[in-house]
Amino acid sequence: MAEKVRTLDVLLVETRQAYRGVPYMVVTDWIQQGRLLGEDQVRATGGKTWYRLDAIPALAAFLPRTEP
Repeated sequence: MAEKVRTLDVLLVETRQAYRGVPYMVVTDWIQQGRLLGEDQVRATGGKTWYRLDAIPALAAFLPRTEP
């Protein structure tokens, strides 16, 4: 049986560029690479509501942390 891959739609706020059906692991890689920022948005693929990356604990954990 094939493993179900979770996908997200990703919206880059600054450029208003949207990517559809991006696998969860690719999104986390993009965050760690600095390609996505906390203010960029995601939603479940085909969903209606966008959420900021930094508001989703499962994704915010991958955002870089500032040193105190």
